[in-house]
Amino acid sequence: MKFKKISFIKKIPAIIATISMLVCSAVSSEAASIQNYIPDSGLGDSAMPYTSTTISFPLSSYPDGSYYSSTGSACTCHDWCKWYSNCTCIKYDSSAQCAAFAKYIFYLAKGYHYSSGTKTEENTSLTSSNVASYLQGLSTGTYIRVNTSNGYVHSLAIVSTNSNGITVYHANYGGACKVRYQTYTWASFATAFPYLYYYVS
Repeated sequence: MKFKKISFIKKIPAIIATISMLVCSAVSSEAASIQNYIPDSGLGDSAMPYTSTTISFPLSSYPDGSYYSSTGSACTCHDWCKWYSNCTCIKYDSSAQCAAFAKYIFYLAKGYHYSSGTKTEENTSLTSSNVASYLQGLSTGTYIRVNTSNGYVHSLAIVSTNSNGITVYHANYGGACKVRYQTYTWASFATAFPYLYYYVS
């Protein structure tokens, strides 16, 4: 009987080691999935958890004319990036291209994800005379879904607005995943983006 007890006791360190390995593996997998969810922002750990004092736009990692891609250049897999896991388009919050970038800026500006925001449906044509009434005063990071003048659906994030116009931060505009940081008069914004579907704030 004593021999059996001693044998079991001798096995305890091995059992503990096995359990520790399993726990560590589980934690590593979870950490990897969280890290994969956060895009390569250039901000490192400061992007999570959210700290409003460290964020200013445009981001140094994504200046105007840069690319929202894992290579820093235009993506060659652009047309099928949603279905191709190895595509260099950065995926964020179940989206890619312009929507992914706008949702990422939304999160950095507001500290919560797009899915927790308030969606306001507009479904209206924008003109130089009405655009300010829809968009002026919306907060930094607000996600806008529009149609472009050449008929494409597009997502942008608001940086600021005033009585003269609007500054926006967006990607996949003027090139495959190309980042733009642009200020428009209200009239020029309505010309470039003549239809507003909704915004999330």
